[in-house]
Amino acid sequence: MLALSRALLGWLRARGAKLAVLACNTVSTLIDELAADSGLPLVGIVAPMAAAVAQSGARRVGVLATAFTTASGIYARLINALDPFIEVHAQACPDLARLIEEEGGEEAIAAEIKTGLAALLARVPAEQIVLGCTHYEIHADLFGRLCPYIPFLRPAREQAKAVAELLAQRGLLGAGARGSLAVHTTGDPQACARALVRLGLAANSVQTVQL
Repeated sequence: MLALSRALLGWLRARGAKLAVLACNTVSTLIDELAADSGLPLVGIVAPMAAAVAQSGARRVGVLATAFTTASGIYARLINALDPFIEVHAQACPDLARLIEEEGGEEAIAAEIKTGLAALLARVPAEQIVLGCTHYEIHADLFGRLCPYIPFLRPAREQAKAVAELLAQRGLLGAGARGSLAVHTTGDPQACARALVRLGLAANSVQTVQL
């Protein structure tokens, strides 16, 4: 994962990127290692969410994430660095990202979400729950329907704010011109295109990257 992330950052740098957004919770656990030789400013997805949680006033926070992100303890570490009195309880959903990526049916995805929620809420009466995997955002509405009485926090929104702030601080914002979206993937371009549709994003095409 570290080698692939470095290769992708090199690919972005070669194409003139101003900064790189690590839009993956698992990759964001490696941000310190990647920052050492990336040659680009990096914005992870966990730190902005941790800052928002610390300012939210919640005392008991749940995190649903992949097994790797859960085991890393990164959410508890960054949140408690800002407010050591917040209880942070992370729960792994081992198959959820795979089911979403493989476009498993809603019934299977809902069953995996229910399993993760039940395990988390059996441990702590969470006041809010972080969707600690970018894949989960694709089905944020399903999380809300399955557990309507707890707010689900979406890290990508906080990350987008952090990106805008960093660009403004460094004088890198565009001069009013409308941006464009170019999508490249190391995976299946057709699956990527379908995910874009579900997210309400439009791209002219999805290109495959060979590293």
